[in-house]
Amino acid sequence: MKNSKYTGLIIAYISFCVVVILVAAAILSGLVGANNTNQMNSILALMSEKLNTSFDMMTDYLKEASDIASASRTDFDVLYEQFSSTSEGKPYKMPYSNIGFVDSEGNIYATEGEKLDIEKYGFGEKALEVDDIYITEPYRSAVTGLNMITLFAPVYGPDISAAKDEALSRRDGPHIVRQKRRLEDDKKIRRGSIFVTYYLETIQGLAYSDVLTDATEIYLVNALSGNYVNCTGTEDSPAGTWGNIRLRKKSIKGINGYDMDEWLENMRNETDDNIINVKEDGEEFTQAFVDIKGMEKWNIVIKIPIKELSTAMSNFTMVMTVAAFAILGATAVLAFVLNRVERKRAKKLEEISVMDPLTKVLNRRGLDEGLENMFPKDDEMLEKKGIYIFLDIDNFKAINDNFGHEGGDKVLKESAEILANYFKDKALVARVGGDEFNLYIYEDMTVAEVDSAMSYVREAFASIKADSHVESGVTFSAGIARYPEDAIGLEELVESADKALYTVKKRGGADHLWYS
Repeated sequence: MKNSKYTGLIIAYISFCVVVILVAAAILSGLVGANNTNQMNSILALMSEKLNTSFDMMTDYLKEASDIASASRTDFDVLYEQFSSTSEGKPYKMPYSNIGFVDSEGNIYATEGEKLDIEKYGFGEKALEVDDIYITEPYRSAVTGLNMITLFAPVYGPDISAAKDEALSRRDGPHIVRQKRRLEDDKKIRRGSIFVTYYLETIQGLAYSDVLTDATEIYLVNALSGNYVNCTGTEDSPAGTWGNIRLRKKSIKGINGYDMDEWLENMRNETDDNIINVKEDGEEFTQAFVDIKGMEKWNIVIKIPIKELSTAMSNFTMVMTVAAFAILGATAVLAFVLNRVERKRAKKLEEISVMDPLTKVLNRRGLDEGLENMFPKDDEMLEKKGIYIFLDIDNFKAINDNFGHEGGDKVLKESAEILANYFKDKALVARVGGDEFNLYIYEDMTVAEVDSAMSYVREAFASIKADSHVESGVTFSAGIARYPEDAIGLEELVESADKALYTVKKRGGADHLWYS
């Protein structure tokens, strides 16, 4: 995401929160003196809204990270190093505590503590069965002892066989067909999942408000199992304590015709009948639930003494408004801190997505994006010129066979460096295959100037040695086509250059040829 867009989202989010707070304050002012049911629903609506907005921000961040990971053709161990390095030095209370990956074989790329938790609860296998965002239930980390929640998102990637298929089809089809085939294959292959882990206390904190009395209790409750986590703390039950609501049910009795078993059944069935009056330890309470959209079958349950409900609500508007603006202020500060971190992370991830990691020139995706911007548009056709070059290193397989991948990588990196340095600010330079480079010259150059450039590059390539004991350098074959002389569009221009390269190779290589 670009910085301007990211900043715009922050401003939009803050503006939205301000509007929500002001509207909520006006609504709550009109509810003072209303019945307990309306008051309870108002409190729950605000709390659930804060929680669900928090989950929306979490999932938006994860989806963006998933898209970047899916666009990269890098192994998960490398991706993990790249993603985790962007979070180094992050201040305490950042949105997530850890980030990691699970591949399709179930291998986990994360900290040792994260691995223990993911393996213990089997979250990795469950995530691989889901084609969308998967949110775990709250759990207590076996390493830190803290309550956590983890979000997973699918990561897709290239079919390894697609590269072989591309090599076989190089002579038979144009570049654009191979590119589309690769993009289609990329969408089909599930490589694994990316996950981020959050402290549950950040979610619990959203459910708390100073306006509520010490006698008020707030829980996150699982409707199926009855397990709950305390959001508000007492001496007997501190915040973060786990329990089961069914174990407490024996000491709770419904009053005024309300039935506790029916209330629990309504929670499981997600009905709107969510409020009940009960008596526990001789004191009467009103309690209600509301589901959390981001956590399936989990609900917020709030329990307020009936005798204090009216008193609390009379001051709720003023205190809630102040508290909400305080939360909003803290959110704004955190958002702008995140923005600074995000800029560095986004810049690095953008480079990963469009740059070839070995040669540091553009990859195929980067070239496509560059061509979209640099190739003449419809209203510029025939007015601007361009030159497309297909360039292959001759006998590269023999170089790899004789000197190994280390020698081959050395040749590729030095070749890319020569092309990038010579054509700097003149052309897009990309590595689009094993030994294949594509160049698009967007500066106005004559045939003679390009021939001179190719001669210079040929001499520079001659100095490249895969090994210090080799006497001869590297040669290349290149096919060149001009726009608009040889083609009326980008697809035809690429095809013309490809045909010229094929002719050069058929003649023995080590030369360049203009399309005719």
